[in-house]
Amino acid sequence: TTRGAGETLTWQVQTAGSYFVRAFLGTGQNTSYQLQVSQGGEAGCNDRFEPNNAFGEATPVMAGVYDRLDVCDTDDEDDFFAITLPAGATVIARALFSDAIADIDMTLLDTNGTSTLDSSASGTDDEEVFNTVTEAGTYYIRVYHFSGSPNTYTLEIEVNNPDPDPDPDPD
Repeated sequence: TTRGAGETLTWQVQTAGSYFVRAFLGTGQNTSYQLQVSQGGEAGCNDRFEPNNAFGEATPVMAGVYDRLDVCDTDDEDDFFAITLPAGATVIARALFSDAIADIDMTLLDTNGTSTLDSSASGTDDEEVFNTVTEAGTYYIRVYHFSGSPNTYTLEIEVNNPDPDPDPDPD
């Protein structure tokens, strides 16, 4: 409880849900006031990895399933993910989504984030990129909005590592 003009309350939400703000006047006061409520970050974006909209903000990931991700902004929305791979590994990344809501595309980028190793831009549900890398390093997956409304997606990543000790003569 505070008194005076220009009151400010800052609070960080820890759990998704509905929240209420209550303003009240002190005893014997009768005055008008203005209440402004704002949301920081990206409005309406529930992607736990945001911000990851640029190469330098890439979220480190491993093989696995990452659900409830969002393409939050239709004007400038890229999601970057970084995955470290040994030489000879094959990476398969899938973005699973409904194209009826929005078209999402994806690319697999080299260790510098400058050359495309594979891309997928089908215009239908789901996209997939894959590549067998020749050098060990950190590679980048870019998932991005192409058209339509903001959309949610699931990112599935599979990594098939090379046999560490291939035996050319099994006998």
